[in-house]
This record gives sequence, C-alpha cells and structure tokens, in this order.
Amino acid sequence: MNSKVKGILTVAGLCVALGIGGFIINTNWQSQPENPKPNTEYAQANHEDSTKATAKENIYTIPSSASLAVDISNPDVLSDMCDGIVLATIDSIDGSNNYSEVSGEYVFPYTYGHITILESYKGNFPIGESVEFYRLGGTISVDQYRAGLSEGELEKLSSLGENSILDNSEWVKRTISGDVEIEEGKTYLMYINPESAYYGKPNTYAIVGLQGGLREVQNANNTRSASDLKVLNNFTNNWEDLSSIIKTE
Repeated sequence: MNSKVKGILTVAGLCVALGIGGFIINTNWQSQPENPKPNTEYAQANHEDSTKATAKENIYTIPSSASLAVDISNPDVLSDMCDGIVLATIDSIDGSNNYSEVSGEYVFPYTYGHITILESYKGNFPIGESVEFYRLGGTISVDQYRAGLSEGELEKLSSLGENSILDNSEWVKRTISGDVEIEEGKTYLMYINPESAYYGKPNTYAIVGLQGGLREVQNANNTRSASDLKVLNNFTNNWEDLSSIIKTE
C-alpha cells in the first residue's frame, strides 16, 4: 500500500489509556464530518448476515498500530485497571459499528454481542445471565466507513487512487495489530469494565486490554473445577494454569 495513504488509513502511534468505561482509543487522527449520526440502516449492522456470509476478497482489512500506555501482557497490571475479571462464553456476535451514541461522533469500529458470565474472579457480575459486550475492532460496510471520514480525507483517498480498492470491496475490517479475534461459542478469561463509551446502557460491558484481556480457555466444558483450567497466553502462544494468573478461590 502507498505509504502516504497508509498514514491516512492506519492509526499510527495510537494511544491506549484506561478510561471510565474501558480502554479508550484516541481516534482524533481524523476530523469529524458535520451531522455525523449515521443512518439507522447501518447503525446496527448485523454481523452474521454480513461479514460471516461475505467472501474474504470482499473485505478490505486495515490494521492499525498502537502505542500502549500500559503493559497489557501483565495480568496484574490489567487487574489493577479493570473493574472485573470473569470467565465468560460468547453467546453471539451481533454486529459492528463505528458510531458512538454517547459522544455523537464516529469512532474506531467496534464489535458487539452477548456473553454469559460463568464465574467472577473480581467484581460482582450477573452469573449465568446473558449480557451485552463491546470490544474494539470490527467489520463495517464500505459506505459506513466512508461516512466516518471527512471530505478532506475522502479527497486524499481519491487523489492517491485508493478509492478503487474501496469500490471493489464490500466491507472494511479495522483491527489493532497483534490483537486476537473474538469467536462465538468459545469461553474466555476476560477483563471487563462497565461500558460507557458507545451507548452507556446499564448491564453492558467493555472487554478491555486487547489480546491481554481476552484469553481463550482450553477445554472449558470438560474441566471439573477452576483449578483445572488453562488459558492461552496470546503473547507466547502457551497454555497457562488459570490459578497461576489469578486467584480462583
């Protein structure tokens, strides 16, 4: 990709910090268009009907680098900076969006869906209930992606010849380099905070810490107790005893 346009399409030097509702990504790399609220037809785009059913060649992936303010590979650091540590299963991935009802602005795309919290190791959360989650990174339509760009950025894309790539794509996938994708049906060790950046609804949670805050559980349905559980270290790709990471009793 042209180095100039790469600077436009990626969030170079992205600053990640913990905010009231979770890790906040500084997305002021792009100016906001006037009257930015999107049309209802893509404000809650259905994930299953879109990205899962779309051929990969129709998805244009734009990875972003991130300069992190905290060490997300350190479980103790994440524990100190989040309200909850839970074991939860992904019930559904319901969609993606790039608009915040809280701020009234376009934001870095995020994915949302439902999880069932199985165990809580920090904080008091509704065990056994399906609750809504939000997580940074997601796949949105090309039209929705373009709607979040200013006129100046659209003109730059056109002058650099990158509009043809978007014209030949149906979806734009925004990711943070090194992060892992969340998958339906899997159980994870999650670091969470009450969600306050996108909709601010009660009983909704942001999964924070990128790949440090979403760690897959091995054979979750076949273990008898928490002491038997192993979780994946996304930095070393090794399975570690849950008991070596957090207190399970």
